[in-house]
Amino acid sequence: MIGEVKTRNDNKMFSKIIGYPSDYDQDEKILIDYADNLKFLYVIGFELVHTNFFPNSPINVMSKKFYNSIIKDKIKFGGRNELGNFTNVPVFIGNFYVITDFTIVKDMNPYLDEGMGEVVVGEAFCKVSCVETRRFDGIITIYDKDDSVTYELVRSNPMFKHLTNEQCNKIPPLLKVSLYGESRFSDMTYWYPV
Repeated sequence: MIGEVKTRNDNKMFSKIIGYPSDYDQDEKILIDYADNLKFLYVIGFELVHTNFFPNSPINVMSKKFYNSIIKDKIKFGGRNELGNFTNVPVFIGNFYVITDFTIVKDMNPYLDEGMGEVVVGEAFCKVSCVETRRFDGIITIYDKDDSVTYELVRSNPMFKHLTNEQCNKIPPLLKVSLYGESRFSDMTYWYPV
């Protein structure tokens, strides 16, 4: 099931993953608070995991540590970061599942922000799982026949660009409520703390 992947450069695999636009960090790591990076609750191999979903990523990646926790035949370090491929993996999301492929790497830490999980899924998962992304609208829809789930991505507000993440987390969320709905008075809005 596992075959070692022959590459000249270990970082070649991540060249497309880390080349995404980032307003937060100059070293282009995959960041936990980037708007296009969502976290879903998946079940992979009987293990419940919070997986980061990144639509721009060209491959699905899991760490050696996570792979060894779900598979009986453990994989050993082969001298390179890229250890092999894990194919035909059922990934359960809600009440439907997707069969997809993963690349196994020894260490994901150089490419990921702190607090991120052992699995990153991306474009390959999008194709297999019938995921529709509208990046500029900030909407991701996962659908399977008659069942679908739509997520709206969080976008950064220029008004808060000068604040750090810790300062932004202390700001209470606001709910914009219109006094007269969508009528001619729709520009009359009030802000209520939630």
